[in-house]
Amino acid sequence: KIKKSLRSTVRMTVICTVLNCVVNTINCVLKGRDMFYWFTSWMSGETLLNLVAFNYGQLIASMMWYLFAYIYVLLILLVLTNSGLIKKLYFLIPVLLIANLVMADTLEIRWFHVGNWLFTALPFVLLGIFLREKPDIIARFSNITLWVMIVAGTAMTIAESLVFHEHVLYVGTLFTVWGIFFLSIKHKDKKWPEPLCWFGNHCTPFIFFMHCATRDLAYAIFEMPKGNLRFVMPVIIYFFTGLVSMMIVIVKKNLPSKASKTEA
Repeated sequence: KIKKSLRSTVRMTVICTVLNCVVNTINCVLKGRDMFYWFTSWMSGETLLNLVAFNYGQLIASMMWYLFAYIYVLLILLVLTNSGLIKKLYFLIPVLLIANLVMADTLEIRWFHVGNWLFTALPFVLLGIFLREKPDIIARFSNITLWVMIVAGTAMTIAESLVFHEHVLYVGTLFTVWGIFFLSIKHKDKKWPEPLCWFGNHCTPFIFFMHCATRDLAYAIFEMPKGNLRFVMPVIIYFFTGLVSMMIVIVKKNLPSKASKTEA
C-alpha cells in the first residue's frame, strides 16, 4: 500500500511540477522579468538546498511543498514498516507539532522552515497511523463534541490568523482537522450522495493540479495585488478549477480506451 501511494504521489508531483514550471515561465513573461536570471536562479545552491531540505523551491507552487514532503514521509515509512520501528516514533508527534507552533513565531524563521516534511508532514502522518491502530479513542467522542471541536477550531484559527498573521499551522486548525477526521472515521460506512462521491473521487486531483497555477495566472493577467479580493478569489478559483476538472473527467471518460483501440 505504501509503494502504491508513493508511485501515485511521485506521478502527481511530476505533473504538478511541470505544469507550475510552465505557469511560472508565463508569469515571468507577463511581468517582464529577466528570463535568464529566473532560470539560473532555479539551479542556485540555495534553491536546491531549500528544495532538498525544506521541500521549497521557486520552480514549484507554494502549496506543492506537501507533495515533496509526503514523498519523504512515505520513504521513511517504507524503510521502517518491516522493522517495526514506526511505533517508536509516536513520541515525536507532540514534540514536532509543538516545535512547529513555537518556531512559527520566531522572526528568523521563514514559513518553509516549519512547513516541510519534518515539522508538518511527519507528525500528521504518524498521528493518522496511531489513530488507525487505536479506533477506541475516536469512539469515545460523541458527534456533538466533534462538531463543537470543528466550529470552535475554525473560530480559533480565524482569531489566530488575525493576531499572528500567516502561519503554516494554528492551534485551532488542530482541533478543526481532528474533528473532521474523527467524524469521517465514525461515519465511514454512511452512504453519501452519489454526485458528491463522484466529484471527490475524480475531480479533486485535477483541482489540486490547477489551483495554484490558476491563482498565479489570474494575478499576473489581471495585475491584481494579492491584497485585493483576498476572500473572494479562493472561491472563484475553486469554482473555476472545479468546473474545468469536471470537463476533463467527462472528456477523458468519453475518449476511446486502449482496449477498444486494440479491438478495432
